[in-house]
Amino acid sequence: MRRVGQTWRLLTSIKVARYPVVVTIDVDLENHPELIPSLLKVFMEKRLDLLIASRTMIPRISERLASKTIGVRS
Repeated sequence: MRRVGQTWRLLTSIKVARYPVVVTIDVDLENHPELIPSLLKVFMEKRLDLLIASRTMIPRISERLASKTIGVRS
């Protein structure tokens, strides 16, 4: 069996999804699942093609350093 990464598996899963809207979330639940309904509401009301949620507070120092390095505001 060929080994493939997370991104390849995610894209493959989206391609074969049976529904018009696909929600992905990390298993560590850093992004709270209870926010999904409000995100879907915005998605539908604004008739978006893509919606990406991001945290306003980055908890780990390694993430803050990476964000500053690549120019993302934390």
